[in-house]
Amino acid sequence: MVLILFRYTVSLILCIIQVKQNEISFRRASMRKALLLLAVLGWTSSLWAADPIIGTWKLNIEKSERTKNPPNLTPIELVEIYREADANHTSLERTGIMMDGSPISGKYLWPNMGGNVTITEDVPELGATAIIQTMISRREWFATFFRDGEQFMVIHKIVSKEGNTMHQRFKMITEQGKVSEWVQVYDRQ
Repeated sequence: MVLILFRYTVSLILCIIQVKQNEISFRRASMRKALLLLAVLGWTSSLWAADPIIGTWKLNIEKSERTKNPPNLTPIELVEIYREADANHTSLERTGIMMDGSPISGKYLWPNMGGNVTITEDVPELGATAIIQTMISRREWFATFFRDGEQFMVIHKIVSKEGNTMHQRFKMITEQGKVSEWVQVYDRQ
């Protein structure tokens, strides 16, 4: 993108020089190039502004840390699909299979800049009654989970700079009061 932008900028400069040398209508030629440059800038900025989490992510079992997962929350397959629900919201659909063979199914909707998450469907074993999504940067979020007003889990999500890997670090207080931590690594599909 930067190379294309550079080429158009050089082209604009050369056009201005040529216009002055050939005494062509300076206003018409420069206006065309300026409009072209603005269109390219607008197009590239919209590409750069794309949310890095949008897309399909598949759990990479080999790279994930599974030994510290609570047994009832250990997936053997998991796919997360993030979509732009509208200009201000992102939706997440999770599907997969737990280690014990039970299905994973969850649907969530949250404001892009952070806030209360609408839970459409959640993993029954988790039992979250409220989730708050906090945006740290374009590639980093915290999801804080509550059960009946008590915080019991935090997920720290980080999308790599390349945009092809996502790490999710979990920290959970189990029903027995013990702290359990684990990492899930996802690959973009």
